[in-house]
Amino acid sequence: MFLFAAPAVGALFLFLLNPSWALAQTTGLGKNVSALESPSLSLIDAMRVAEQHSQGLRAQESRADAARQRAVAAGQRPDPVLRLGLDNVPVEGGSSRLLTREPTTARSIGLVQTLPDVAKRNARRERFEQEALLALSQRELQRSNVRQGAALAWWAVRAEIQRQVVLVAQRDEAGLTVAAAEAAYRAGRGSQTDVFTARSAIVNLEDRRLVAQTRLETARSALRRWTGLRGDAALSRAPALDQSPLNEQAAAWQAQDPELQAAAARESAALALAALAREERVADWSVDLRFAQLGSRFDNKVSLGFSVPLRWDTANRQDREVAARVAEIEQAQADTEELRRSRQADVERWQHGWRFGLERLRLLDAQALPLTQSRAQAALGAYRAGSGSLQSVLEARQAELALQLDRLQIELDTAADWTRLDALNLPPEVSP
Repeated sequence: MFLFAAPAVGALFLFLLNPSWALAQTTGLGKNVSALESPSLSLIDAMRVAEQHSQGLRAQESRADAARQRAVAAGQRPDPVLRLGLDNVPVEGGSSRLLTREPTTARSIGLVQTLPDVAKRNARRERFEQEALLALSQRELQRSNVRQGAALAWWAVRAEIQRQVVLVAQRDEAGLTVAAAEAAYRAGRGSQTDVFTARSAIVNLEDRRLVAQTRLETARSALRRWTGLRGDAALSRAPALDQSPLNEQAAAWQAQDPELQAAAARESAALALAALAREERVADWSVDLRFAQLGSRFDNKVSLGFSVPLRWDTANRQDREVAARVAEIEQAQADTEELRRSRQADVERWQHGWRFGLERLRLLDAQALPLTQSRAQAALGAYRAGSGSLQSVLEARQAELALQLDRLQIELDTAADWTRLDALNLPPEVSP
């Protein structure tokens, strides 16, 4: 019977060394396993497709375009105002409400033009240009989040597929244990209770496989949410996790971090609003040109006038607005510094998780997993020889399964930290 168990144990060992090869060789997963031999979805492709599928990125593009359009309009002078008027219309006497009897009655037409200075118009334009840059920086941040979300979903699908492989292999191993228990019972070396216990182990493994199948479908739904692709898209080989995706020099990654860049853009937008508030303290002059047509006894007249708002309470109005904008600058700067500290702590945590995760994976592959596999083989061999108990076999199998599942979770956690570090270094966007 041990000869029948050896291939399955060997398949498990090869799965841990090369999951992609093992996935292709394992039966019982139907089209999901066989599809790995066909063109499949790589991690890079998943992130690229997620970018093209995102509607949020298109929304940010529209927001930036709207701000650019407003910037052009804000740099222009206000539209002139057309003024039509009737002056000196009599309301008493015999000429009351008549427009032609009184020679001083005038019909006038004129234009009023407000003349903000160049500095103010430039400040208004700069405000919207900074809003456009802010929208673009937030688009880059959203692009980073989209890529990260798609990558994490891709890793989750891969982990759940591997979990299925492990559980199916363990279920097949449990079938061999049932055969051994039945043989021992027929030979008088075992009890019928051992047979039922071995069969119960298969039922338990099948139940766990069904739970894992639910998790797999949930992970596929998450991947479909980001990419829009069909849920059962096959995955290609995973990238190596032992290469750091991030330039570890603080100045380098901070200059590239999309979240810090968005915070810097918010600072620039606040500065532009403060500059505009300072320019708005200066009142705009207006010029008024009018042509008046009087009665036949008088010549037509042309009038030219200038007007300017009187700032009676600058200290409590315009100066307050400037002070508010300055406070917003200080707020943006403080938020950016707080974000920088938070991001620094996050990056250090992700780097530690990634490095120690790799070390744990190496330890499991080199020592822990071979030991648990040897223990399971020895327990099964002793049970077949009549010198061991079924309980020892089941305990060894349970320990092996737990360690294999732990390894999958450690690899998933390590990949998640690797993905978060990779999201800090956003690559140039590729046009579809």
